[in-house]
Amino acid sequence: VSVTIAGDEQIEISKLNGNYATGIAAGTSATVTFFKVGFYTQTQSVPILAGQVTVHDVAMVPIPVYNVNVQVNEFGGAVQVNNAFVRFTSDLTKDVVTTDGLGQAVLALQYETNYEIQIEKWGKEPICTTIYVSALNANHTFEMNIGCFDSFTFDHGWTAFGTATSGDWERGELTQGHTYTVLPVVDFNSDCGNEVYVTGNSTNIDPDFDDVDGGFVKLVSPIFDATIYPVAYLTYARSFFCGFINAPDDTLTVSISNGITEVVIEKLASGFDLEGLWIPVTRKISDLITPTNSMSINFSVSDGAYGSPTANLTEAAVDYFRLSPNDVTLVPELVKLNAKMKLFPNPSNGLFEIQFPENTIGQEFYIYNQLGKIIYKDVVKKNTEMVNLQEMANGLYFINLRDETLKIVIH
Repeated sequence: VSVTIAGDEQIEISKLNGNYATGIAAGTSATVTFFKVGFYTQTQSVPILAGQVTVHDVAMVPIPVYNVNVQVNEFGGAVQVNNAFVRFTSDLTKDVVTTDGLGQAVLALQYETNYEIQIEKWGKEPICTTIYVSALNANHTFEMNIGCFDSFTFDHGWTAFGTATSGDWERGELTQGHTYTVLPVVDFNSDCGNEVYVTGNSTNIDPDFDDVDGGFVKLVSPIFDATIYPVAYLTYARSFFCGFINAPDDTLTVSISNGITEVVIEKLASGFDLEGLWIPVTRKISDLITPTNSMSINFSVSDGAYGSPTANLTEAAVDYFRLSPNDVTLVPELVKLNAKMKLFPNPSNGLFEIQFPENTIGQEFYIYNQLGKIIYKDVVKKNTEMVNLQEMANGLYFINLRDETLKIVIH
């Protein structure tokens, strides 16, 4: 139970035995709120006397449970969809079930509110919608079209393996709080859920702590059928970062197999991707390989041995896998970064060009290192300026102008 005194920043959590302790310096009649998911929130007035301990007991009342019945069918309603993942997400709760052999599932909910409803099964188009759910609106039927999609919210059976000593592919929400960000901070915005596949997802403040080192890591999809459409298109979103341009083994390779042949869709070398961005990619499968009912897609990231000249900060992430009958080319999420400044080249040997917006003439900009030390500052005199940091050590640097910060790699 969280215990909050109105007007005070501290929030205390009760122990396993239900006991709690909190307080403020001055005696007063305090407004105290007691909250726990699944129970009615209680706000009570509690007299607090300076220098004294006030004992205040609260009986938390559970919110009644009501059942929600979900029916999932194929489009047209004649065939039920079994083993489909169903997730109901509210502001406070997240409930996941799978449908049975009749395409049915039951969720025990407490809150009557809007829920984001997400339904997925490999080999089907997803369902993502928001519905107000209550005890009086508790029976819901959904229909799924044929297709193939994965938001990575659920475990659809992708496999990961490799030889690297760190940076294994893992599924989850992107970790935030690093000292600097080399991958997007949130998932691709064109699907439900917040999960992705990422190479290493440690909460360590340094992303180099669990990047790909000393080998490769490979992610392979389950088998999908590309013959369900007369013409099939494959779409995915990816992000790739490699800190320096050294050796050709620092790569992200995306390939597709039809069960007989495997071909490369794209191969990104060090520094060739846009840092911190999701890049959507759409390809017509028949332009790459003969479509079959035994297709799979592979994402492989490689890096040199730790401590060797080829070892670099190498990370990748994948989201939004989709098979569709149309070209659903998506726009890269450039807006998310609000990129007003531009740098070229990046990575650089230390001599690079900064392009500033016109409304920044006369304003100061700063360049600082990974320790936060300012190593260069100047005033914007014109829209395009050359900066020379060739005497600085190789590494990652940050360029700040007003509320915008860009990164540049010097090698």
